[in-house]
Amino acid sequence: MKIEWNTSNLISLFRLLLSIPLCFFLIYDQKIFVFLMFLIAYLSDMLDGHIARSSGKITEFGKMLDPLADKIFIATAVVTLIIVGRIPLWFAIAVLLRDLLIIIGGYYAKSKLNYFMPSNILGKITVTIIGIAILGVILEIQFIVDFGFYFALMMMILSLFVYSLRMIKQINLRSQS
Repeated sequence: MKIEWNTSNLISLFRLLLSIPLCFFLIYDQKIFVFLMFLIAYLSDMLDGHIARSSGKITEFGKMLDPLADKIFIATAVVTLIIVGRIPLWFAIAVLLRDLLIIIGGYYAKSKLNYFMPSNILGKITVTIIGIAILGVILEIQFIVDFGFYFALMMMILSLFVYSLRMIKQINLRSQS
């Protein structure tokens, strides 16, 4: 795979690097800065996708880097929040397991299809809901604390199921041609 450093891929790299200050701000319970990190990550995710699509510069490297940056950012948040005792262990395991399965599935699909399957809207929505659940804990929004983890878990299961079906369908179509 050729590494291509276009604008959208540099934005994805920037989002991946946001994990470093995010970890620091979570450890020191800097709520405003954690919120800003999440906001910047969310906006940069939307921006890099828009730039890649509108400029016609969607690359295999970008299709790998963009979701990886999302997964590392969220993984940093859940691991740090487990360490500081702010979220339940089952939720962190669910997030990390889903992301690990998607990464493994993505590389398996690439070995069969010779390209990375792009993220879909359900995956993006799920990551957003996970982020909202995490922010609900950070900002101490009780309704989100009470229900956000369960809703996020439901979305994680659904998005993993849909991702698996998409992958199987694409591999089957490829093998039939």
